[in-house]
Amino acid sequence: MKKILIHDYAGHPFQIDLSRQLSKKYDVLHCYNGSNTTPQGKTKRTKNDLKSFNIIPINLSSKIDKNSLFKRWYQEVLYGIKLIKTIKEYSPDIIISTNTPLDAQFIIFIYSKFKKIKFIFWLQDMIAFTASVILKKRIKFLGSLVGMYFLFLEKNIAKFSDITIVTMDSHIPILEKWGVKKEKISLIHNWACLEDYPIMEKNNKWSKKYNYSNKFIFMWTGTMGMKHSPDLFIDLSEKFKNNSDIQIVVVSESQGADWLKEQKEKLNIKNMDILPYQDFKDVPSMMATSDCLICVVGNDVADAAIPSKFLSYMCAKRAIILAGGKGTRLKPYTISLPKPLVPIKNKPILEIIITQLVSNGFDHITITINHMADIIKAFFSDGSKWGIKID
Repeated sequence: MKKILIHDYAGHPFQIDLSRQLSKKYDVLHCYNGSNTTPQGKTKRTKNDLKSFNIIPINLSSKIDKNSLFKRWYQEVLYGIKLIKTIKEYSPDIIISTNTPLDAQFIIFIYSKFKKIKFIFWLQDMIAFTASVILKKRIKFLGSLVGMYFLFLEKNIAKFSDITIVTMDSHIPILEKWGVKKEKISLIHNWACLEDYPIMEKNNKWSKKYNYSNKFIFMWTGTMGMKHSPDLFIDLSEKFKNNSDIQIVVVSESQGADWLKEQKEKLNIKNMDILPYQDFKDVPSMMATSDCLICVVGNDVADAAIPSKFLSYMCAKRAIILAGGKGTRLKPYTISLPKPLVPIKNKPILEIIITQLVSNGFDHITITINHMADIIKAFFSDGSKWGIKID
């Protein structure tokens, strides 16, 4: 039986799901960073796991310090070296590695080449590009140099891996420009595990614990760095500060969450709660409690990364319909009518979508609007006409 080592630095749920599925055919060891403060999936063996599946953390002596560039770099290099020891002991035929800091990834990659182990580079995000954008804002000239160094690492890992997996169509031409052969590029879109996020009612044990059952909840879950613009949540709290029925909930333990805690105390914000990461078994209840799950992607990195939380949100049966376009290509029909209300066989486009969602069991929809927003609001109101709740 072939042995596969799947390494996901972050410990995200759907990579663990892949390992469990592959263990039906192969011997699989799943590794993740046990010293990283991020929300993680089912990182313990369950009674239903096959003997051919095992999962272990790679632990450092201390948590990854995301506030110190040098210490973080040192920890990531040390992490790569520790992972090599695990790879050596397991002796896999194939390594699949993803979501890994580039210095650590390069160490794993070089070792696999030296030992003639097939290496699959699962390129979730364009790390070099994203890191360069962030570092330039923090340390300008030095940030550009570090960005060039990261680009060198990422290019060469992609170019010389046996297979490079991308998650976005737009990444394929970038890899081809880097010199990666077309036959060595595979596109596999990210996914979320439906069984990890069973549909639940808002009025559940978790929502009652925090007294959220009878409130409208804006929620952010997961890692929140300063790149996620935590100041937006301050603006949101200000907008609804006079409405006691609305609460903003941030479930995170990272830098952005720490900043929000400081601002909450400084500004005496009452309508915002910052909670620690919750037990994975409570995540479905937590998401069901939310009325609007928030996902933030900066314009400068939008083409380089897809937040995995977006797919998890979808599993919570919270349909999000983007209905803010001006419909310029549909003129003259959209001169006095918003695009979502343009009829097809006497029924508006957006109404057709909503009735399809209702027929498939959805009971809650969030519609994002901009152009002629008042007309769309007036037409759909709270959604009671269609037997669905509309935000």
